[in-house]
Amino acid sequence: MPHLSQEDIEQLKFVTASSDPAPVSQESQTTLSNTTVPARTECETRIEESVAKKLRRSSYWEVQAISVSCKGEIVTLRGPLSSFFLKQLVQEIARSVPDVDQVLNECTVVPSDR
Repeated sequence: MPHLSQEDIEQLKFVTASSDPAPVSQESQTTLSNTTVPARTECETRIEESVAKKLRRSSYWEVQAISVSCKGEIVTLRGPLSSFFLKQLVQEIARSVPDVDQVLNECTVVPSDR
């Protein structure tokens, strides 16, 4: 559990005490502490779904379970894999999808105990 400073606690009190929550637009924009997160674009959704679909087609069950997210044309991959070969494989699968500009491979290699 992270330690909260008195300033953090006061900020939380301020945010939770607000009687009028910020409106959420039809376009799924979220406002929290003066930060606006725009809705996902159709392109991001399409890229993410395409990468996930290609990963699910793999004969390696570990590859099928990798988490995919997309921001712009940058795809992020996360999840445990048992080898560096599989880590490279998921990266190359993601790179093969049209419109993917960059792949952030945050998969962790956790060798299996044999």
